[in-house]
Amino acid sequence: MAKCLVFAPRQYLFLLSDLWQLHLECEKAFELASEPLLGAMRLQWLYDALETAQAPVGHELLARLLSYEDKTSFIQMVGIWQKSLQEAGLSAQAQCEASYAACFIEMAKICDIPITDISSQVIKKIGISMAQSKAGFSEIAPLSKQDIRRACGKNADWLVAINETVQIANIKDVSADNLLIFRLFWRIYLKGR
Repeated sequence: MAKCLVFAPRQYLFLLSDLWQLHLECEKAFELASEPLLGAMRLQWLYDALETAQAPVGHELLARLLSYEDKTSFIQMVGIWQKSLQEAGLSAQAQCEASYAACFIEMAKICDIPITDISSQVIKKIGISMAQSKAGFSEIAPLSKQDIRRACGKNADWLVAINETVQIANIKDVSADNLLIFRLFWRIYLKGR
């Protein structure tokens, strides 16, 4: 994901990176808890720290998040995971997919991507496909970069990069691919012109 953020608008790069790190922190709390109550407690701790603007000593991510003037996206991100944890009857994978989709919607808002019915469907589909790819399967057909750009506008190249990364990840492991950033650049900007 970090490599995909290279394609985000520069003015939002650090904010998106921090939001993504918070997303991963929430996901970790969700996945590592042996009991749902423990996950809920960790998420509530993060929520309270952000809402009261009091980061514990030594927690670098929270300290960075609290340095932003507007903390709304961060508080909403934790709320997304809290809501996901409370959804009775959903499998862990369905909860993860819903959280990824909601995370990408928040990130899109930061990038000034208009959230319409069409753009929302496209963004959610990319989020779900990334969560599925992370779990080792893919049930969603990939979108074309033209469809993503048509639905989401000019600031959506990071979404195109995520979509392309998921497509590559369905074929091979991308975690150790030192050339991935160049492959993405080629697939996003040069291929098919």
